[in-house]
Amino acid sequence: MILFGKCCLFVLAILGPSTVLAESVDQGPVWPLDLSTRYLTSNFMEFRGGRFHAGLDLKTQSREGFTVRAVEDGYISRVRCTPTAYGRVVYLRGASGKTYVFAHLARFNDDLRERVEHIQESNQTYRARMEFKPGEIPVKKGQVLGLSGQSGTGGPHLHFEVRDHSQRPINPLDHGFAVSDTLPPVIHRLRAWPVHESSRINGQGGEWILDPQKSGGLQGSLGVLNISGPVAFSARMVDASDIRGHKLEPWLIELTLDGDLVYQCRNERYSFDENALQRLEWTDAADWTEEGVPREHWLHRRQANTLKGREGGLWYLGNKGEGLSPGDHDLALKVVDFSGGEASMRLTLRVQQESIAPDYTPWQQQRMGFFGAEPAPHGLTPFFSYGDPENAGFQVLHLKPENQMPVLEDLELWVRPEKPSAEHFQAAGKQGLKVIGQGASYLTADWPIESSVPVMLPAATIPETAEPLSACGIYRFSSRKKWAFVTDITDTGSLDFHLGKPGLHMVCQDLEAPLFMVGDSLPDVLPGPVSRVEDVTFSKWKRTAITLSDLGSGLDTGSIISLLDDLPLIVEPDTPRDRLLVHWPDSMTAGAHVLHLEATDRAGNKNTATYHLLAKEGSP
Repeated sequence: MILFGKCCLFVLAILGPSTVLAESVDQGPVWPLDLSTRYLTSNFMEFRGGRFHAGLDLKTQSREGFTVRAVEDGYISRVRCTPTAYGRVVYLRGASGKTYVFAHLARFNDDLRERVEHIQESNQTYRARMEFKPGEIPVKKGQVLGLSGQSGTGGPHLHFEVRDHSQRPINPLDHGFAVSDTLPPVIHRLRAWPVHESSRINGQGGEWILDPQKSGGLQGSLGVLNISGPVAFSARMVDASDIRGHKLEPWLIELTLDGDLVYQCRNERYSFDENALQRLEWTDAADWTEEGVPREHWLHRRQANTLKGREGGLWYLGNKGEGLSPGDHDLALKVVDFSGGEASMRLTLRVQQESIAPDYTPWQQQRMGFFGAEPAPHGLTPFFSYGDPENAGFQVLHLKPENQMPVLEDLELWVRPEKPSAEHFQAAGKQGLKVIGQGASYLTADWPIESSVPVMLPAATIPETAEPLSACGIYRFSSRKKWAFVTDITDTGSLDFHLGKPGLHMVCQDLEAPLFMVGDSLPDVLPGPVSRVEDVTFSKWKRTAITLSDLGSGLDTGSIISLLDDLPLIVEPDTPRDRLLVHWPDSMTAGAHVLHLEATDRAGNKNTATYHLLAKEGSP
């Protein structure tokens, strides 16, 4: 062993450290994007309503067209092309056994593009899904896969994933794709929650927050918090890896009580069938409360949360379920990013039989629960409900996992019929909708569901009419003061639906068909640019964007029919930007042409448009 070590040192001395380092680097994966800067707009296992973010989002300077390359030798296992979600996406199975995902591409390389276009033309639809056998499309490390874009998403970037042998997403930062990070995480807010109705914080009820309102956040010793009974905590913790300041998720969260680890959250890997467990990690009520409280992370592991990298439990209950033992306890929170940047704070929990209000405290009292007037006669918290909701017109539903309901933990759901207000009518009018009858509010302060909960609108929702209503559906009034389509009811007439998110739901009739760009002519179609990227050939003609929007039930992207000079033409629905992208075929000649379009919304309303255009030859 000693001789072997000396031999290695001798080789290092001859070759020099730079030579050995270069060979070592060459053995690892290459960066997936041809861009000198490496900024992240999102990182691994961030919050995404009902799921985790499965990879990294690489910033592309708000532009499309950067070269995307294979990170290691392997073969293409899958290609997808959809109007939403991943958009144009390539799956590379590497020689290491890992799968790499490259999403939101603007263009595939020539080989993949030809294969996808063949499927699209055969099926006469933009959507394309293709699976390939091992070795059918081999690729070498560094080979061009396509160009970065924004297909299926709201802005230009490259979504990049690494998956293990079992197709479980793993943290790319820990598998050869780390980025420079000199900025530590920040603890922006700490919240104390009464777990029982009798729990007290600083001698009083309600929730209490510590919010310093400064960029440095909470640091060091935070003094004393007086409590009695069980009290839980949540925190708003944000990481940033560069001066761009994009809000990222910390890699590691650790909480200790009197020096013992009581909670840990480490973001390393998960399975797609564990996505619903995300709802057990954040205070999700911010999505549907009018207050718009920023989402916070629980500082305990809920019993149903079986994610890898999660440790601890309901530590705040103490040994007997009645809270921590009397006396002072040291509560310490540490938040770490992948590069080792750290934020930490300590808090003394002074546990007494009856919590006493201090002369001064930086903590601020908040009302308890999400609903009710002040003082609230009734309300819901993530831990308990109080008051008499039935007296206020609510029906209380108790959903339990053992009753084969799609919930991860016990859930209390309040339901009450609601009449539409002037605000609801006004929003509907702007969206081409008509509110029909009354609806119902579905209220809860927690949402530990697996997918969605089967419910029914009250039977008296739709008034009796002489003629059956058409183009009707169930809509949810969102926090953005807009109606969001949930499901169609015209064909079935049933008011049963699956509740994906609490809030006000009503029946609306969609009165307007999709809207095309006004006018009967398009701008002149000009020659496209010359590609300077190997294996990527641009189209002969520049693409054309045509406005196509539907503010009501939303566009049915599979309904689009496009004819160029009476011949079928596949067009790309770009729903995040309310438009169609027309990629003109290379076979189109210079001169006058006619484009006919037809589109239907999810309520069945149809519209058509016909445009005249002129294709001009010449320099791009």
